[in-house]
Amino acid sequence: AQINTRLRPEVWLARAWGRDTFVEQSTVSRTFDALTQTNLTALRTAVTAIWRGHSQALRHDWRGWLWLDLDLSGLRASPNAEGSTKGYFSGEKTLPDGN
Repeated sequence: AQINTRLRPEVWLARAWGRDTFVEQSTVSRTFDALTQTNLTALRTAVTAIWRGHSQALRHDWRGWLWLDLDLSGLRASPNAEGSTKGYFSGEKTLPDGN
């Protein structure tokens, strides 16, 4: 969801890659569909290396609990909530008193 707002406006980065602009979000899936098994293996290796270098979970002291906060209620989040983004939930919204 952030391709159009974060990556697409980076004209100078796109030009460094020999492109005028980056693609829109709607066309990225076609690029992934064209990947071969070798491409996917290389992509998985690169993403794993990046994740290992930046993941805070790998540096967690596992003698204690790791608390994860997952909210699948579909209730609105405050615009001031850290990391809050607009998402998609199919079907009916959960009513505040329905929890």
